[in-house]
Amino acid sequence: MPTTLSSLRPDATFLRAAPPHTSSMAARSGAAPPPPPCVPKRVLGATRYTVSVENYVYHPDPPGWGVAYHFDGGDGARHDFPELVVRRGTTYTFVVAGGPTHPFYITDDATGGRFNDAERVFAGSAESHGTPEAPFTLTWTPDADTPDQVFYQCWTHQKLGWRVYVIDADAPAAAAAAVPA
Repeated sequence: MPTTLSSLRPDATFLRAAPPHTSSMAARSGAAPPPPPCVPKRVLGATRYTVSVENYVYHPDPPGWGVAYHFDGGDGARHDFPELVVRRGTTYTFVVAGGPTHPFYITDDATGGRFNDAERVFAGSAESHGTPEAPFTLTWTPDADTPDQVFYQCWTHQKLGWRVYVIDADAPAAAAAAVPA
């Protein structure tokens, strides 16, 4: 069975570099080498995130759309496609400043874009968009009915977002590191 980026653990050492034969095969065929793998950082601990949309050609589950959600989780660092870890019963605030064409929402659909009629929406809507000058504030409190894995996504476009792992309120901090990739 072939391995895909979506089935790999973020700590897999073989993701750090492309196989040695990749560039030589691309050179012989005249094709550009494939993009480096996108390995999302797992982010936990913050309860307030500033969410923007910027150009970004890679996606953890290719192909990407060319733009992506970026998060500032209060630690001063910008995170591209982070895997968020949240706790049930804790309220999270997303200050959405991705522009009027990228409404932010939380869903059980891995692709987003509201193309799946069976998807469940846990927070957000077509109105969950804002700009840096006039951001939209979305709050969400995962509860007992929230699946262990959901996704932050764009209401109108596919693959701008990525995974959110939901752990129990009383789970030890080590549980966040143990969630499967």
